[in-house]
Amino acid sequence: MRDVYLHSNHGMASSLRHRQTKICRLVGWIPPKDGWQKVNTDGAISNVSRNALDGGLICDQHGNWIASFSKNIGRCSVLNAKLWGALEGLQLAWNLGLKRVAFEMDSTVAIHFIQATSIEHHHSVVSQAIKDLFQLYWMVRVTHVFRKGNRIVDGLELITFSRPLGRYIYMQLSDEVF
Repeated sequence: MRDVYLHSNHGMASSLRHRQTKICRLVGWIPPKDGWQKVNTDGAISNVSRNALDGGLICDQHGNWIASFSKNIGRCSVLNAKLWGALEGLQLAWNLGLKRVAFEMDSTVAIHFIQATSIEHHHSVVSQAIKDLFQLYWMVRVTHVFRKGNRIVDGLELITFSRPLGRYIYMQLSDEVF
């Protein structure tokens, strides 16, 4: 499922004046419904080291922080980094015992891989692990969010650039993270 927030309709006839219609909505982090928790994840590549990293954040329906994570993955594609972020975020949510999860990320391509019935071979291990998590006893709703609505995760990624390879889980807030 993909939420669409901006629509533009352009007239195609050359003899008619073009009329543009836009529907604009504010883009930002929106709390999940009552009884749900939200997992936001992302992945990126360092311009300096070329290492991939991911990060994610889990909040409750009031916007209160529950947990967050980041991981210095090593070398891989941006898509793989985003898929690793999805896997890490969903695993953390499951391990915390969450049963209703609104999962958001800003990559429509990664969401396609997560929701596809067939698995591309070069992303098969991570994609299959995510699909296996979906089979567990919980509800996960996957949606797309624009990059600006997912910026909360960027701080987690930035601190991970300078850290050794590995996964970091933050169970309490610190100034380093936010």
